[in-house]
Amino acid sequence: MMSLRQPHISKQKLSPLSLLMTGLVLLSVISVSAHSMCSEPPLELKTIRLSQESAAGGSQIVGVVTISRRAPAQGIVVRLRSSDPALASIPKSVTVPKGRKSAPFFIWTRPVSSEQKITLTGIFGETKTAVFTLHPPGIAEVTVTPDTVAGGENAIGDIRMEAVLGRDTDVELSCDDTSVKLEPTHTTIKKGETRIEFSVITTAVKQKTSVKITAKAKASTGFATLIVTP
Repeated sequence: MMSLRQPHISKQKLSPLSLLMTGLVLLSVISVSAHSMCSEPPLELKTIRLSQESAAGGSQIVGVVTISRRAPAQGIVVRLRSSDPALASIPKSVTVPKGRKSAPFFIWTRPVSSEQKITLTGIFGETKTAVFTLHPPGIAEVTVTPDTVAGGENAIGDIRMEAVLGRDTDVELSCDDTSVKLEPTHTTIKKGETRIEFSVITTAVKQKTSVKITAKAKASTGFATLIVTP
């Protein structure tokens, strides 16, 4: 009677080197799959922002461009454009340096006689815009030096505008107490100037008096306080 023999099956062991190569291949496949699933967003301009939405013509504004992720080794150049370069001058471009996501730039404005809207445009992959308004400079500050005097002594008043004027600007002066006289009560700050002085003349008072001095120039108003003592 014949006996059936079982077929011989060869069992080959993998060498340590083969196991290592197989593991590296698997890791590579996993890494590629993970990268495709969690890829970085495209590198492009995200926003363009301004330090203020309204400014006096002749003043300086700061803008900031922000990109979607950190800039690579060579940096990122964002092109810039102004809708009215004669009134709002900006650089042709701004560079976001390596490892940064934003960069500032300056906007130099010119005096205006009426409100003007300006649009700034930034371009890198995406196009973004920012809008601001230029207005004629108003009164920034009114001061009196010294701010405390004895009745009968005089002081010097000073009116300072927000920026250089684009045209002559009339200013009306007044105070709320008859013990103080202002000279002149009407004055003009000339085109290209930013300030003007006036005289504050006091008379004797019986008690300590607080005097409010008002300066008006078109839609803007400024105040100062003078203390007159006996």
